Amino acid sequence: DAVAAGAAAVLVQRPCGSQACELIVPDTLAALGALAGAWRRRLEQLRVIAITGTAGKTTTKDLLWSICAAHQATVASPRSFNNDIGVPLTLLAARTHHRLLVAEIGTNAPGEIQPLAAMVQPHVSIITLVGQGHMEALTTIDAVRQEKYALAHAASEQVFLGDGCTPSPAVDVPIASYGPGADHDVSHDATHVFVDGAAFPAVLHGRHGAMNTAAAVLGARALGVPEAAISLGLAGAVTTAGRFSVEQVGDMTIIDDAWNSNPESLRASLDAAVALADGRPLALVLGSMLELGDHAEAAHQTAAHWLANMDIAAAVLVGPELTPAAAGGCALHLNALTADDVRHVADHVAGAGRVILVKGSRGHALERVVEQLRHETQDIGPGRTMKTSG
Repeated sequence: DAVAAGAAAVLVQRPCGSQACELIVPDTLAALGALAGAWRRRLEQLRVIAITGTAGKTTTKDLLWSICAAHQATVASPRSFNNDIGVPLTLLAARTHHRLLVAEIGTNAPGEIQPLAAMVQPHVSIITLVGQGHMEALTTIDAVRQEKYALAHAASEQVFLGDGCTPSPAVDVPIASYGPGADHDVSHDATHVFVDGAAFPAVLHGRHGAMNTAAAVLGARALGVPEAAISLGLAGAVTTAGRFSVEQVGDMTIIDDAWNSNPESLRASLDAAVALADGRPLALVLGSMLELGDHAEAAHQTAAHWLANMDIAAAVLVGPELTPAAAGGCALHLNALTADDVRHVADHVAGAGRVILVKGSRGHALERVVEQLRHETQDIGPGRTMKTSG
């Protein structure tokens, strides 16, 4: 297929008899990484910033991409290209005319970030959050911290630390924390995020949105991006779908946060949804938090406590782990979301003027509910249209 599409060469582990040049290697994944690392070393003109964290890394990357592109030629990780395939592809997309590169680096097991960080060679590293993500493989918060801090150790100029990043890593470059009362003070209101007293557009909702914006501002400053370009880039930023994306669909407000969930990001999303609703009826579609290992039971019991103390117009809870949260009988509970369930779930939470938060771990694919809610506004007789924004 690659040759038919015009590829001049293919990287393979065994001869394929194609008409293209075949580069035969013992391990194509290792070879991809070696190629990317070698190419990165040749791009001496490139200033590189890398982001990791339990939550917020893709959104921070999106903001930085928009900011940096308003200043100089920039390449960045598309979508969530943050693993041992996506990171090399991001580096290999860079060209000699690019001056800035924004790389997202993720992990779900010990030892994954260090080789990717060594490949990327960041001047600046950002760790957005150390929290309870991928605990099934990483097992403890200390292990999560150690894994994330591999990116700090790779930075050659500056490290920025967000929530839960204590104690600080022992590195040979300057380290600064950001947040309310931190080294770089962060606050926000409905229209602005304030970083060290300077005001920037609040393009994201809630405290976690303000923290992601602050990380992007600080990272851009460290790369030498002027303040005017930072504000311009933020004003035009578009974030990846599924990361607390807010849109108006008919008379409902839908919050698509279906990409992933862990205790810290769930708490942040619930708080932001309540603030966004501001007295309007709030409905929830929540999927359980996966890959938490031995921490899963306690995390979902805590989530059940949060929900019991919220004023919710309707809720659908997906996953056996969320059974405790449905015990009061105020929510529809499903062990799994099947294709046949999607419309029923959408009908259960839809309602005039409602704000609907859809959030869950990737395995639940709750974006199907978001699509159904959008679809249900489009049928419909003369003069009815779907209005969206955000």
